[in-house]
Amino acid sequence: MGIAQRVEILQSQAKNYTQKKQIYDSYARLCSPDQMGEIYKMMFISEKHAGEVYPFLSEETIRKSSDYYK
Repeated sequence: MGIAQRVEILQSQAKNYTQKKQIYDSYARLCSPDQMGEIYKMMFISEKHAGEVYPFLSEETIRKSSDYYK
């Protein structure tokens, strides 16, 4: 299970908007390129046909998912 699915499950169990926002903000800090997603570097090697693999997502994919969780 990836982080996006975990965030979705946590948000579905959140009791109010404040909890949902805290879950999203924590996700964004961990994964966003302008937060920890950019600060910490690593290398990932895969086959080209695998497509985008978390956490190596394009900015467009991140933007779409952040719009989804707001």
